[in-house]
Amino acid sequence: MKVRPLPPFVVNKIYAGEVIQSPSSVVKELIENSIDAGATSIAVFVRGSGLSFIKVVDNGEGISKEDLPNVIKKNWSSKIRTLEDLERISTMGFRGEALHSIASVSRMHIRSSTDGVEGYEIYVEGGNLMDMRPCACGKGTTVIVEDLFFNVPVRRRFLSSSRSESTRIKNTWLNYVLSHENIEFHLRSSNKIQHYRARETLDERIEDIYGVKEKRELKEEDLTITLYHINGKAQKIFVNRRPVVDSRITEILGRYDIKNYVLFIEVPPALIDVNVHPQKLQVRFSRSLKFYDRLSRFIRGRKTIIRMEENLFTRRDEKDSTGKKEEGVFDWKEYIVVPSKTKILFVHRQRALKKILESDIVSRKRLPSITLPVPMPIKFRINESDRSLLKTYGFDIVELDKATVLKGIPEIMEGATPEEVLEVLSAFSDRKGPFDLKKFVNRLLSIASRHYRMNSRTIVEKLFSMENPALTSEGEVIIYELPAEKIEEKFM
Repeated sequence: MKVRPLPPFVVNKIYAGEVIQSPSSVVKELIENSIDAGATSIAVFVRGSGLSFIKVVDNGEGISKEDLPNVIKKNWSSKIRTLEDLERISTMGFRGEALHSIASVSRMHIRSSTDGVEGYEIYVEGGNLMDMRPCACGKGTTVIVEDLFFNVPVRRRFLSSSRSESTRIKNTWLNYVLSHENIEFHLRSSNKIQHYRARETLDERIEDIYGVKEKRELKEEDLTITLYHINGKAQKIFVNRRPVVDSRITEILGRYDIKNYVLFIEVPPALIDVNVHPQKLQVRFSRSLKFYDRLSRFIRGRKTIIRMEENLFTRRDEKDSTGKKEEGVFDWKEYIVVPSKTKILFVHRQRALKKILESDIVSRKRLPSITLPVPMPIKFRINESDRSLLKTYGFDIVELDKATVLKGIPEIMEGATPEEVLEVLSAFSDRKGPFDLKKFVNRLLSIASRHYRMNSRTIVEKLFSMENPALTSEGEVIIYELPAEKIEEKFM
């Protein structure tokens, strides 16, 4: 067999396959570029699984007209000049492969401006620069990636389902939300919106997303470890704010029964090698650091524990210095008020309940039903397939010879008026086209949340164990935060 050099376009696709393995890889690389550009706001827009459309918008420093055609060239980088630079790299990206790799397997637009006045756009298809022209855009960069892997169809066949890819994108995005609290993040995927505003401290960002049971710290000259025991379900590891996978760290934490956590490790860049994985998902610690031994001693020693005063959501009734019971939460109008030493949170009760009930519906195959004391007649007929669907949501409907009768309603709607029940069922009588299940469930949840009984503390605890407790699935605000300093300003 004769040995031949590979054609350049084949080489490019091989390299692209190492760096860009899925739509979530695209999101990862583009967010890292935005962070390195000094962005304080990063927005990600995704359609479906991300194969057809991904857009990342930032307000970073932008790319000049001269540099714009060069960003898609292989091994061109703004971050590395010498071998010494590689040894002390502190930026998220550095290899000069990301945009080149994405461009090789997609149709890509890049729009950028360094001053918000003059902007330029390039269009790249399969790695080839097709067009460059002036455009109107704000300061920063917008990258649009369409038809990912259009020229590598075999790659598409090995991707997971659309739902799985969408989940991977969300988890990838969340990694950078967690590790860069000073940046505002926005995600719109499958018509769902998530948003986290910039925070001053890492504690606040972790609290926003998961809620914190306990925080532990080790601070030494060449090593800082911050371990958050969280309320939510997650295992996240960051080294110098870079998300990584490390089986030895996971094994050490598991050995001491630490199951749900966010771990931050800070070391001098010269003591780690971040160039051991094409996607920078692994790092190698210098032997001189003896990192794993020090981590194990830190976990085993259980020293330097800082109890999170902000985390009132898991605190049970305690007595203060005067002996008076401190409830932790109380009700005011339609809000649940959660006070602490540094802020007051106002939780919209009905929206919080709606989010909790929605999560419960998703996790169940069938909603429990309660029998009405007196069956309720319905003035319109419901076909057999609709009755079967309604039964999964807790509605027990019987078709008699001359009437349709409702015998049971969902348990979560206990207390609803007959008019409200009919309002939910009108989704079947009023429809003129295909049945809108999402609209039906939303109407059901809206009415159920008016009547469902749950004490305030339980609402807060359940809410803060969820991802993104601050917004409903429709993007409505659930939590309003009033910092203590804002209150104090009124008395100055």
